Amino acid sequence: MQTGVGSCGAPESHMIRVLFVMSDLEGGGAERSLVELLRRLDRSRIEPRLFLLKRTGVHLESVPPDVPLTWGCGSGDQRIRYALPSVLRKAVAQAEQVDVVVGAMEVYPSYVAWLAAAVHGKPLVGWVRTDLHEYLESFAGWHRWLAQRMYPRCQAVVVPSGGSLLSIKRVAAIAGEKLHKISNPVDPRQVQEMASEPLSLAAGNLLAKPFLLGVGRLDIAQKGFDLLLRAHAAVRSRGCDHNLVIVGEGPDSDLLLKLAQSLNVQDSLFLLGFQRNPFPLFRAARALVAPARLDGFGRIFLEAMALGLPVIGSTASGPAEILDHGKYGISVPPEDVDALSDAIHLLLADQEAHARYSQLSLSRVQDYRPAPIALQWDDLLCGLAKSPEPVGISPRQ
Repeated sequence: MQTGVGSCGAPESHMIRVLFVMSDLEGGGAERSLVELLRRLDRSRIEPRLFLLKRTGVHLESVPPDVPLTWGCGSGDQRIRYALPSVLRKAVAQAEQVDVVVGAMEVYPSYVAWLAAAVHGKPLVGWVRTDLHEYLESFAGWHRWLAQRMYPRCQAVVVPSGGSLLSIKRVAAIAGEKLHKISNPVDPRQVQEMASEPLSLAAGNLLAKPFLLGVGRLDIAQKGFDLLLRAHAAVRSRGCDHNLVIVGEGPDSDLLLKLAQSLNVQDSLFLLGFQRNPFPLFRAARALVAPARLDGFGRIFLEAMALGLPVIGSTASGPAEILDHGKYGISVPPEDVDALSDAIHLLLADQEAHARYSQLSLSRVQDYRPAPIALQWDDLLCGLAKSPEPVGISPRQ
């Protein structure tokens, strides 16, 4: 495994043109990390370009103005699978103009990037954001079959954590020198600036009590919000009154509401849906609690830490690494509601513990500053452009 390779070695008149292929720019951590990286790449070495399978998402306006943006289909078009021939044709045309192609997320963006790079013999980078082995369990079996054949043919595979690196090794046999662990970048100053905006007047009821904050897609299988809700109810039953605020959208909102009713905590649960700028809520919260069952990185932890917010996470690979197994926040075993409720009670009831974890958060986020992380990407991309290898597309191993 490497964390970066040499310098460009290219003529000064030729910057390395890199095409990043992404599904869209909706509100997830992967999209925010991509936009941050595009902003930070060294323009004296790298000329980034962005191709979206579908031109949609709240972060479209955040794409740096000097980054050419193209797309396969517009926001009002049909679903991607029905527009796939057109999307592939446009991606192939864009790949012809660059030196390196990056599949900026697993599954469909990587498949499109693979084909586009292979047609023109361009180096390919697979950027995997999650624990791939576990993530693919929710997909049809042909996705795993394809991943087993695609990733070994990449010239580099980038993962954000040690856990995600181990996970992808369970999916595909990838040569060690091709694997690069590069964390996702977070700019604390940007988070702090966004958090300075005033809270909506509609937040008055939830501010009447101390509140815990959960953020992410309402997908119980991955984010574990059912565990958070059960722990919330358990802490309230111990006499520690508080609210629970969850920011995000997803398929399981009705399930969470029904669970809240069965636990008799429906009056203390606030499902706020998607928030374009959730950071004023971070500033007001007592703690961020994210008992994810599956999380390859955990950017939301670092965004909370940038504001000095204590964090509680599971031992899923990405959060465990960010928290350094409890050194910078509270790590709880997966599915352990009792341990989760004990951690929540500590941060709600113990002012000294809360202050200590707040300071640890501010310390830890400095390890994920964008500049050093962008430099690793600069070096990796330049090294691939200097010594390209043809991208294979044959299904044979």
